[in-house]
Amino acid sequence: MVRQTEIVRFDVEPEPVTASDDEIRASLVDAQIPPLLASVAHLTGDLSIIRADLCPDLARVLEPDAGYSPEQIAEARELAAGALIRHRDSGSPKQPPLSAAVRRRLVEFVSGSPIDDEADYTLPVWAGELPLRLVTGTPISDPRLQRHIQAPAYIQNYQVQSRVSTTLS
Repeated sequence: MVRQTEIVRFDVEPEPVTASDDEIRASLVDAQIPPLLASVAHLTGDLSIIRADLCPDLARVLEPDAGYSPEQIAEARELAAGALIRHRDSGSPKQPPLSAAVRRRLVEFVSGSPIDDEADYTLPVWAGELPLRLVTGTPISDPRLQRHIQAPAYIQNYQVQSRVSTTLS
């Protein structure tokens, strides 16, 4: 029998930030970058720290430090610390509820989806798509395979059936 558990709420009243600058920075040392920046942006309302150049690269998340360079880590932690310090210094004001657009932006940032803000197009970084083709080559038998065993016809005649459009939109 499946029982519904207690509802988890994420709209709890945040406590005012009272830590010193050094305590704030020390508390961020072990934090993972994407959730750190998203949660600080949510708490403080400072969305400027959610930057495309600090968005996680899904191809590198299994690398040490999720593929972030030491410089990126230091910059991200300093962005978060600065936002928290400004928030503390302004009296830790409660932020209004997040709009659907802001919630989406935070989720896209944490999940590694691209953020296509107009400001991003001012950065000196190429943007676009790289079309790729998958081509079937000649089967290569494992060298340990007995010589008389040939690839079956369905392998020899295999053709890639593309499910992705080859045209750019």
